[in-house]
Amino acid sequence: MRPTRSEGKVKNKGKETPENTNIFKVVSVYILTCGTEYVDDGEERSLELPASHTRIPDKVDVQKGELNGIAVLRDHEGIPMDRTWNHAELCDALAALLPGPFGYFERQQIDNADGFDHPVWYLATISQRRLRLVPANYPTGAQVDYNKGANTTGWRNNRVWIVSRKPIPKEISHEWASPEAQDFREASESKAGGDETNSDEDEDFTVPIEPSSKLRRSKRRSIRGNDEEPEKKKRKSSETGIFNDDVAHEIMESEYIDLTATDEPASRPPTPDWARTPPPKAPTVDPKFSDEYKVDPSWGNPYSDERKYTF
Repeated sequence: MRPTRSEGKVKNKGKETPENTNIFKVVSVYILTCGTEYVDDGEERSLELPASHTRIPDKVDVQKGELNGIAVLRDHEGIPMDRTWNHAELCDALAALLPGPFGYFERQQIDNADGFDHPVWYLATISQRRLRLVPANYPTGAQVDYNKGANTTGWRNNRVWIVSRKPIPKEISHEWASPEAQDFREASESKAGGDETNSDEDEDFTVPIEPSSKLRRSKRRSIRGNDEEPEKKKRKSSETGIFNDDVAHEIMESEYIDLTATDEPASRPPTPDWARTPPPKAPTVDPKFSDEYKVDPSWGNPYSDERKYTF
């Protein structure tokens, strides 16, 4: 039997609705150790993240940060937080999650010349696919809730970004890393701090440099004189034989170079006459300028009408 409309209403009213609480969850808390800097936009100087550190850390960065002690990741149960926390309560909750960085923050005393105490860390949020600093000196639980991410996407997309006011030295942040993180940094640290065998400080310049094998062979041939050596297999090459390694070494070791010597190998056959380039032709001379065709002026004008010829 289907329930009537009135019974349905009574049934719905009888359900227990969950109480509205101020608890929210985030999946991770990540600390950026790069510090902050003042950026001048032409009108005023504002405190911002360095331009080279505005990229949003991905999943691998967060997992590496967890090994290095600057992040905490709870992708199964989430990290509960309360939006009613004040700044001191928020610091206590974060210090329980990340004791190393927040213990370092507590030891920092950053005082300005006018006596105003600056906060040692700030909140950051995602804006236009970049990380930007939240303009809040001492953030509370409500500000963390507002900047953690959209509530409609689920708590696994809620992330908390914290930025140190000043850069944290690596020798300090390395103390927070777990023993497992040392395996990922061992190769780079041993390479950077290892002994370099090719350094100038360890090199002994008093030891003579041994010549190469080809140079030693050419020197042995020059010392032995006419010692017979096995004939080398000739390779086809379009280059002149002067570029052979042995000949080049002999030229380098000789006291002078004969610039008048021909660069053609003696084994090359002479060029036949029919293959030679013909000599240039003698320039033709205009007949009127030739001595053979010049007319003796004593004969007179041979083309004159008064002159008669008898054949």
